[in-house]
Amino acid sequence: MTLRADVIMPIRNGARFIVPALKSILADQALGTLIIIDDGSTDDWESAATPYLKRGRTMVIKQPASGIAAALNRGLEASTSKYVARMDADDVSLPGRLESQIAWMERFPHIVAVGAQVVEIDTDGVLGKRSNYPTKPDQLRHELLERGRCAVCHPSVMLRRCDVIAAGGYRQSFLHAEDYDLWLRLSENGLVANLTRCFLRRRVHSGQISHLQRVRQSFTRDLALFAARERAGRRPDPTAPWVKPLSYLELQSSLHHPTIQKLATAYEAIDNFYTGRHASLSVGAVRAIPLLARQSYLGETRRIRYNLIRTAGNAALRRGNIGDALEAYMALARCRTADSKYFRKKTPVGAR
Repeated sequence: MTLRADVIMPIRNGARFIVPALKSILADQALGTLIIIDDGSTDDWESAATPYLKRGRTMVIKQPASGIAAALNRGLEASTSKYVARMDADDVSLPGRLESQIAWMERFPHIVAVGAQVVEIDTDGVLGKRSNYPTKPDQLRHELLERGRCAVCHPSVMLRRCDVIAAGGYRQSFLHAEDYDLWLRLSENGLVANLTRCFLRRRVHSGQISHLQRVRQSFTRDLALFAARERAGRRPDPTAPWVKPLSYLELQSSLHHPTIQKLATAYEAIDNFYTGRHASLSVGAVRAIPLLARQSYLGETRRIRYNLIRTAGNAALRRGNIGDALEAYMALARCRTADSKYFRKKTPVGAR
């Protein structure tokens, strides 16, 4: 019997790119059912998609705008397949994707999720850079937990459905970073890997969450990373009771862990600074940023962290806080040294 995988595709106002997305995934011979979750769309995407929706193997579920995590959990509930793959309504799946991922997961039963390499395309479909995600589970776990890098492209992934459900599915409290939170949790009890081949053209445009909510996404990513490090150190996960995203102000409360308080303080100031609401970083943020950056918080890339440390140091210097400025510049030097391939060391996760 030929194994097939269901594909979950959330959509909200996706009329512009839905046709090439549907054409690509419906052509995959290993597709079981394409489960489209309409998360409160107000455009007429179904008119453009109707010729493809009539071909069978499709299911459309409509819900009020509830967010991508709720949409994906709804898709998991609707699926009856052993394997569930992801795809966004503005991407293009490449031939052989599902078959290759199914074969990989059948060959390696300890793999709970497998992604693939992707190549970026713009709004016109012009090819851009290709990814170079790590492929081996131990490398990928290190990237996720030590470097704080989301080294799996969400729309390229295939999941073992029973394992995702057992892990609790997508957590709605991790707004804009629900995928990274899931990879961290899955990699604690199973293996997560990436294929070496490129199987997705990932569209990059200004309407994506990563562009519109960049600061909040980075903040939530750091909360997920902190929670994973607490679990790795056999400490309680302080985020476990959360059922919704919490505001910066709520997380600065003394009820929360000091690291969570520092993250909320830093990101509130960063958000205000980047949006022009405040001309400079707060004193609390200036002191928190160097400490957090040294633990690989504050963005997935070194460049972002370095810029934030410099900004904190310069803000302290302008205020005449020489001690805080020196602390920031010393933290920048330590981060650069630690990030150097000649000095990089693996810190035991439980020692964080």
